[in-house]
Amino acid sequence: MEIMAKRKKEKKQKGQMFIIAAIFMIVAIVMIKNSIGTSAIQEESRFQASNTADRTIENVRSEYSRIAALAQFSSQTGGYLQDFSSEIRHDMDSRIFYVLVLTNGTTQNCNVTTGNYLGEGMNVSVNASGTVASAVMKDMSSSSTVYHTTGSMLLLVKYGGDAETFNLSTTGNSEMIFTDITINSGLVKRELDKSQWAW
Repeated sequence: MEIMAKRKKEKKQKGQMFIIAAIFMIVAIVMIKNSIGTSAIQEESRFQASNTADRTIENVRSEYSRIAALAQFSSQTGGYLQDFSSEIRHDMDSRIFYVLVLTNGTTQNCNVTTGNYLGEGMNVSVNASGTVASAVMKDMSSSSTVYHTTGSMLLLVKYGGDAETFNLSTTGNSEMIFTDITINSGLVKRELDKSQWAW
């Protein structure tokens, strides 16, 4: 009897060790599976955020080009740009700077409109072939300057720590829009774009 009791006790202890080992193995397998699954989910999240940011910036940039195209038909384009920039600024976590340039071949005038929606006031200077207009622009504001010139014009726009150069001809009617757009949609994306056309 005593021997049988001893054997039963030994068997119980062996069985307990197998159960404990099995629990450790299950926990280890679940932890490995979760760590692999988490990194795949994080990678997919980054991919989706990048994709969303790219599409959003492309849509916003496209809208700026469409609004700028209205300049050939309406004198209210500056107001449209201000309204759209304010809307984008409030609806999305975005920062925008734009330059709209309209040249009139008949009057030889060049109208330069700048808009600052970058989240802070900054120095903005426009140098049109030696004629310089400089101002401190408040956040969410725009400014227009008209230059008279004949032939071609070199336009240098400095804003904050950045600068852009544009070569323009005032012999015909033309239009150019430059946008510096930064959007944060889970991932910060910045895009600079220049579009120019004549009519």
